This record gives sequence, structure tokens and C-alpha cells, in this order.
Amino acid sequence: MQFSVVRKKKMSRERNVLIGLLTVVCLLQLDVIADVIVTPCPTKCKCNKTDALPGIGVVIDCHNERGIDPQQLYKQIDSLLISYANDSLYALFIQQSPLSHVPRSLCRLTTLTYLQLWWNRLVELPNNCFMDFHRLMTLHANNNDITKLPNGVFDGINQLTYLNLNNNKIADLPDGVFDGMVQITELDLSFNQIAELPNSIFSNMSNLTSLYLHGNNIAALLNGVFDGMGQLRYLDLSGNKITKLSNGVFDGMGKLNTLDLSDNKIINLSSGVFYGMGQLNILDLGFNKITDLWNAAFDGIGKLTHLYLGYNKIANISNGIFDGMGQLYKLDLSGNNITDVSNRVFGGMGKLSYLYVSGNKITDLSNGVFDGMNQLDTLDLSDNEVTKLSNRVFDGMSQLTILDVSNNKIMEISKGVFDNMGKLTHLNLRSNQISVLPSGVFHGMGQLTDLDLSSNKITDIANGVFDGVSQLNILDLSLNEIASIDRYVFSSTSNTSIRLLWLNNNQLTSLEPWWHNVNITAKYMNIGKNPWDCSCDNKFMTRWLNSIAYRIDVSDCVQCYTPPRLRNRIIIQMSDAEFCVDSAAEAAKRALTISMSSVAGVVIVLLSVGVIVYCLRVKLYTRFKFHPFDRDECLGEDMDYDVFLCCSSEDDEPEGSRILETVEAKGYRVCYHYRDFMPGLITANIEASVTRSKRTLCLLTSNFVRRFEKCLLVSLMVRLF
Repeated sequence: MQFSVVRKKKMSRERNVLIGLLTVVCLLQLDVIADVIVTPCPTKCKCNKTDALPGIGVVIDCHNERGIDPQQLYKQIDSLLISYANDSLYALFIQQSPLSHVPRSLCRLTTLTYLQLWWNRLVELPNNCFMDFHRLMTLHANNNDITKLPNGVFDGINQLTYLNLNNNKIADLPDGVFDGMVQITELDLSFNQIAELPNSIFSNMSNLTSLYLHGNNIAALLNGVFDGMGQLRYLDLSGNKITKLSNGVFDGMGKLNTLDLSDNKIINLSSGVFYGMGQLNILDLGFNKITDLWNAAFDGIGKLTHLYLGYNKIANISNGIFDGMGQLYKLDLSGNNITDVSNRVFGGMGKLSYLYVSGNKITDLSNGVFDGMNQLDTLDLSDNEVTKLSNRVFDGMSQLTILDVSNNKIMEISKGVFDNMGKLTHLNLRSNQISVLPSGVFHGMGQLTDLDLSSNKITDIANGVFDGVSQLNILDLSLNEIASIDRYVFSSTSNTSIRLLWLNNNQLTSLEPWWHNVNITAKYMNIGKNPWDCSCDNKFMTRWLNSIAYRIDVSDCVQCYTPPRLRNRIIIQMSDAEFCVDSAAEAAKRALTISMSSVAGVVIVLLSVGVIVYCLRVKLYTRFKFHPFDRDECLGEDMDYDVFLCCSSEDDEPEGSRILETVEAKGYRVCYHYRDFMPGLITANIEASVTRSKRTLCLLTSNFVRRFEKCLLVSLMVRLF
């Protein structure tokens, strides 16, 4: 019994060990299988597998994450692509990564139809990698660092229709590098460093319809370089360094629709250089250095609809240069040095809709210069030196909708110059020297919606100027010298609805209520930077501005200029009282009144005190020995005596002598008759004593009066006899 129990325990232990070993083996096997079937996505990248395409597609996108090791990434992508080697992939996307070389495992994905390797850091495409890629139709390897394309790199991809290699660093195209690409229709080699195109480099691309070579360093085009490209529709050679176009360089391109040669260094165009390009619709020669346009330069391209010659150095346009271009729809001559446009230079362009002649040096537009252009929709004459618009210069332009003559030197606009332009919607007269707008100058322009008259020298807007412009939505009169706007500027029957109105930076001091006669529903109205008069007569402005505050653009700029006390005050924040009452002046007036009242009170008090003291001077002196009115009337005079004591000899004792002693005891010099009179007439002595003394003190007694009368009688007798 005991043996049986021991045996059972031993068997149980062995069974557990066996089960554990089997478990480990199974787990190891599953791990191996998992490693073969499911390989993890590269670190910091995202991988997606989609069946939305005609076949299976795999996307590996690293989103330009930082810190990815290129070597580790190469191994991880290589391992991942091995797992798809037998899945018949239709499309593969490897993008936005630091990958510098194409993993070799990619060369085994021969079922690919679409391969996208853009925005990586590839320095080359592997040679002989695509030998068996007979299904590949689209290859994107743009925005990498590829420097060269060795011969044989594209061998085997004979079904390719689209090849994109733009934004790389390719400098050379070896002969035969594109051989075998007989099905390709679109080739993009733009924004590389290609300096030369070898002859017959594209000779086997007979099905090519679009070729992009812009943004390279190509300096010359050899005759024969485009041989065999009879199906080409679009050729972009812009942004290179081409200086010359030789005759025959475009031979055989009878189906070319668009030719872009802009932003090169072409100096002149040989006669017949475009001959044989009968299907050409768009020709761009802008931003070159062309100085002259010879007759017959555009021969053979009679179906041309768009011709761009802007920003060259063209000085003259001779008659006949555009002959045969009856299908031309758009012509750009802007940014040149053209000084004169001869009559009928645009003759025969009956279908021309857009003409740009801005940025030249044209001074005069003669009548008839635009004859025959009755389908013209847009005419741009801005940034020239035109001084006058004659009455008939725009005759026949009944279909014109946009006219731009801004930034010229126009001083005067004749009445009737815009007659018969009933379809004009945009008129730009900005930055000229116009000072007067004749009444009715815009008459008949019933479809005009945008009118720009800013930056001129207009001083006033008279009644009738805008009569008939019933559809006007945008009116810009800013940066002029407008000081007044008449009440009936807009006729009462015009029903004009202005949406945007600019009157800022003028000389307006007060707005006449001309807007009452027109429906101004301006969403934005700018009347700032004017010298507004904030006198009492204009106190309505605060209420008016507040009533339309939601429509005023930059209301803080609507400020007072006069009177000086309110200068730079924001009108919309003012009250009516501030317009009419000068608080500072009122305060000053009150202060002055108070001050004057105070001064007057003090003066009255002082005068009263003075009068009282004067009236009581004897009592004051008697009681207090105070004599405020005692003053030296002879100050500064050379006198012998301070006082002449005059009294009768009969009063000498005791009164005269006592007074004499008292006065002299005070330090005064006294003239006294007994002591100081000289021999002679007493009257002469009295007169001399009075003259030589500062004061005369008379002791009036009956004796003095009697003696005075006697002396006076003697003096009269002496004078008489």
C-alpha cells in the first residue's frame, strides 16, 4: 500500500515535467512563427496595410520624427518588406524618413504598380533593382538627396507612365538613362541642378506629353534636344539660365500646347523661332531680359491665346509685331520700359480680353490706340507716367469691366472720357494728381461697384459728380485734400448703396449731411485723421458718431483738431457740453472773478482805514504821537533850514522863543526873524526864508495878522510906485 502511494507521486511529478516541456516547445514554436509572419513596424514610424487600392498597399510613414537611427531604420524596413515578398503588393509608400538607401528587399516586390519614395533622404536609386518591375506604372522619388542617375537604373520598367524626380540634387543626365521608357507620358525633373541637356536624351519618349524642367541650371538648348517628342503638350523650362533660343530648337513640337520659358536670361527672340508650333496656346516669356521684339518673332503660332512678356526690358513695340494673333485672349506686357504705344499696335486682336501694360514708362495714350478691342474685359495701365486721359481714348470698349490707371501722373479727367463704359464695375484712379472731378464725369456707369480715388489732390466734391453710379458699393476718397462735400453730391434719385466708404486723411472739418440723400449702409466707414472742428456748431457729431459707431472703422482716430483746448480729444467720447463750454476758461473766469473781488475788498478796506486815519490824524497825533501823513516833501533838495518859524515880533516872548527852543531841541534847523533876517525889506527876508526852508510854521495871533496886513500893504505900494 505504501509502495503504491510512492509510485503515484513519482508518476505525477514526471507528468508535470512533461507538460511543462511541451508548453515551452509550443511557445517557442509560436514565437518563431510570429517572427516570420508579423514583423514589427520600424521604431517611431507608423505602418498601415490597406486593401482599398486595386491591390494590397503598404504605407510606412515616419512623419520626420527626430531621433530615428538611419541604419536601424534600413534594417527594420528591409525585414518588414521581406514579410510581404509573397503578397503580390500593388502599392508601396515609404515617406518622411531619414532613409538614405533603398532596402534590397524592395527589389523583390516585382508586383508593384505604384511606388512612392518621397520626402526621404535617399542619395541614390539602386542600379539593376527594377529589372523585373514590368508592372510598375508610377514612380515617385521626389524630395530626396539623389545626386546622380546611373545608366541602367530604370532598366526593366518599360510600362512606366509617370516618373517624378523633382527636388533632388541631380546634376547630370547620362545618355540613354531614359532608354526603354517608351510608355512614359509625364516626366518631372524640376528643381534639380541639371546644367545641360544632352542631345536626344528624350528621343525614345515618343509618348511623353508633359516635361517639367523648371528650377535647374540649364544655360543652353541644343538643336535636336527635343527630337522625337511629337506628342508633347506641356514643356516647362522656367527658372533656368537660358540666354538664347536658336531657330529649330522646337522643331517637331507641332502638338505643344503650353511652353513656359519665364524667369530665364533670354535677350532676344529670333524671327521664326516658334514657327511650326501651330497648336501652341500658352507662351510665357516673362521675367527675362528681352529688349526688342522683332517682326515675325511670333510667326507660326496663330492659335496662341495667352502671351506673357511681362518684366523684361522691352522699350518699343512696333506695329505688326502681334499680327496674326487673332485668337489671343490674354496679353501681359507689364514691368517693361515701354514709353510709347503706337496706334493700332494691338490691331487685329478682336478676341483679347485681358491686357496688362502696368509698370512701364508710357506718357501718352493717343486716340485709337485701343481700336478694335471691343471684347476687352480688363485693362491695366497702372504704374506708368500718363498725364492725361483724352475723351476718345477708350472708345469702343463697351465690354470693359475693370480699368486700372492708378499710380500715374494724371492731373485732369475730361468729362466724357468714360462714356459708353456701361459695363465697367471696377475703376482705379488711385495715386494720381487729380484735383478736380467734373460734374457728371462718371455718368452712365450704372454697373460701377468699386471706385478708388485715393491719394490724389481733390479739394472738394461738388454736386452731380457721382450721378448715375447707382450700384456703387466701395468708394475710396482717402488721402486727398477734401475740405468740403456738397449736400447733394449724390442725386436723390440715384439710390446708391455704399458698403465701404473711406474719407480718412483729408481736410474735413465738418460733414455736410450729404449722406441723408443716399442710402449709405457702409459696413465700414473711415473718417479719421481729419482736422475736425469741435466748436459748438458741430456738437451734433458726437450723437451722429454714436448712432453709427458699429460702422465706424477705427473710431479712436476721429479726433478734434480745433479749438486748441480740445485737440486730440476722441469725439465719440465727448458730450455736447464739452463742445460749447470751455471748462478751463470758465474755471479761469471764476478764479479771476473771485480774485478781483478779493482784491477789491482789500482795497476798499485799506481806503476806508486810510480815510478814517486821515480824518482822525490830529487826535491820533495828539494822543499817540502818530502822524502817518508827516513826510518830507523836499527830500533830496538842498535846503538851508528845515523850518521857517514866522511870528509877530510882539509874540516873541514868550511863545516864539519857547517854540524855537523846542523845535531846535529836536535837531531841526530853524530860521527865526530876530536871529536870521538880513538887513533890508522885511518882505524880501520873508520870501527868502520861505524859499530856503523845507516848511513854514506860522504862529497865528492877532498881532501876526495885523503886522501881515501892514507888510502886505507896503509890498503892494512898492510894486505900484
